[in-house]
Amino acid sequence: MKLQGLLPGSFYSHLSVGLPDALQGAGAADYHGRYLKMGLFDKTVVGSVSTAGTVQLLPAHLASIHEFYAESYPGNWFDARMLDSLQTFGIWDENAAVADDSTATAPSGSRKLIAVAGIHVFSPLYKVASLGNIAVHPAHRGKGLATKVTAALVSSLLREGIEHIGLNVSEVNQAAIACYTKLGFSEVGKYEEIMWEAVENC
Repeated sequence: MKLQGLLPGSFYSHLSVGLPDALQGAGAADYHGRYLKMGLFDKTVVGSVSTAGTVQLLPAHLASIHEFYAESYPGNWFDARMLDSLQTFGIWDENAAVADDSTATAPSGSRKLIAVAGIHVFSPLYKVASLGNIAVHPAHRGKGLATKVTAALVSSLLREGIEHIGLNVSEVNQAAIACYTKLGFSEVGKYEEIMWEAVENC
């Protein structure tokens, strides 16, 4: 395959398993792992999952969200614009001291977030959404918080009339896969993430 002039100097790719072989010669490949694509096929499950303690996160919570991801998921793909969709949910640490507000929707800076789930894509027009940036603080993992916060997000999306909900997850992240399966998601395919460099020199 002649690739010179057809591809940018560097690019990040999501390729079906086996396809990276077709790009040999496209440059230096930095392999980022194999991932599962999952879709929500059983929409009856999520309604029975407890979402106690989850709250909708707003632009006013941006500083707390940045602090949370810095500690819990440094390699995140979060962008502040995602909060405008009103499809980001979190759980605050109930044991943390609250400086000036004891409500469930504590303002940014008054206490720490310990779990967050949001979206990469949200289109009411096309009735599709892609979940993303789902994480739990390291000190609070294994407590079912990811299930709660993801259930709150999925329930919100379904109320908005979203018909197709998907997500990507590393195949080695068995805890996350188990969480999503519990909520009604099933695998629809696999792909590999690869960063390619210096294509123009091929």
